[in-house]
Amino acid sequence: MVTFHSVSQKESPVSLSFPENNSTTPDRNYQSLEAVINFYEQKDIRNDYFQWLHSRPIDLSSIWLLLHNLQGITAEFVRWLASAVSRIDDNIIRCLLVKQLYDELGNGNPEQCHTLLYNRFYHAFHPWQPESIATGKMDALNISSPGIKLRQRLEGYFNAPDPTIIIAAFLVEEIYAKKFIECLNEQIMRTQEISEHDLTWLTLHSVVEADHAGDSIHLARRLDEIEVSRSLVYMVTEEVWNIFMRFQDEMYALNLELFSVDISRK
Repeated sequence: MVTFHSVSQKESPVSLSFPENNSTTPDRNYQSLEAVINFYEQKDIRNDYFQWLHSRPIDLSSIWLLLHNLQGITAEFVRWLASAVSRIDDNIIRCLLVKQLYDELGNGNPEQCHTLLYNRFYHAFHPWQPESIATGKMDALNISSPGIKLRQRLEGYFNAPDPTIIIAAFLVEEIYAKKFIECLNEQIMRTQEISEHDLTWLTLHSVVEADHAGDSIHLARRLDEIEVSRSLVYMVTEEVWNIFMRFQDEMYALNLELFSVDISRK
C-alpha cells in the first residue's frame, strides 16, 4: 500500500473531469500500465505552436517568451518532487523519485542545480525580449498567463491527497518533458547566438530527461504490482498530458498576439 505521511500544508483540490482540447485517450483495455506509457511515448507534441515556430526563421523573442513562462514550473518541480519523496511510503517508487530529485539538485552541487542553470539559460535570451513587452505595450500578467495557468493546473495533481494521482502525474510529465526538450533543442540548433555555457541547462536535459522518461516504465510496473486503480491512472495521465497541450495552445495564441502588436507599431 502506498500511503502519505501527514503534512501541515493545505492540499490543493484535484478535478478529474478537466475539459481539454486536443484530447488523447489511451485504450482503457490495456493489460498493463506500461502500455499506457508506450502510448504517450508515441505521441507527437508538435502541434500548431511548434509547427509555427519551425515554419518561420528562428525567432529568439519567441524562445524568450517560452522560457519566461516556464520559470515558475522549474522552481515548483523541485518542491513537488521533494514533497512526493517525503510523503510516499513505497520505497521502490521513492527511490525512483529521489534519483530525479538528486539530478534536479545538481547531484549535490549547488552550482549545478537545475533551477540555477535554467535561470542562466533564460537570461541569455533577455536581449531578444519582444519590443511590445519591453515598452509596456503588453502587461506583465498577460505575457506570463500561460505559465501561471500551467502551474495552477498542475499543482492540484502534484499536491494531491491520493498518491496514485501524484505518481500518475509524474509518469506522463517526464515523457512530455523529454519530447518538449527535443522540440526546444530543434529551435536552439538553428541559432549561434547563445554560448555553450548558457546552454548548459538544455544540453544537460537532453540527456537527463530521456533517462527520467525511462523511469516512467519502472513507475508504471510498480503501480501494477501494488494494484492501484488503473482507471484512475488512465484518467490522470490523460488530463495532465492535455494540460501541457493546452499550455502549448496558449503559448501559440500569445505569440500571435505579440506578433500582431509588434507589427502594428511598425
